[in-house]
Amino acid sequence: MEDYFTGFPVTDPSDGFKVTASRDMPAIDHEAVGLGAQPEESRDFYDRHVRHNLAGITPRLIKAGACFYTSTPDNGFIIDDHPAMDRVLVVSACSGHGFKHAVGIGEAVAEHVHDGASKISLAPFSLKRFG
Repeated sequence: MEDYFTGFPVTDPSDGFKVTASRDMPAIDHEAVGLGAQPEESRDFYDRHVRHNLAGITPRLIKAGACFYTSTPDNGFIIDDHPAMDRVLVVSACSGHGFKHAVGIGEAVAEHVHDGASKISLAPFSLKRFG
């Protein structure tokens, strides 16, 4: 299981500092797991990732939660023409990191739809890579 984290300040400094873990996990029942995080999970996260990497961030927890997302087998995006439906473009910036690439994906998709092709190759995001 790959395990890494991201940290960034939130809009109002009194709301703290947001840190998130991203973990490649097997399929789980998100309804059974729930959206909460146990205090010991938050403390473990702090000890493993934050304590030695982000100076000045304390273990005081303001809010904790879980976020679930879908992933492709290779953790990549899908941007491709639908194989059976003309004029349908499949766009899935899944695998948990799509939001960070939203501007680039939006530009490439707009070019593809408007101009018939993107300035960058969308081949790496093809559905064909899954066989």
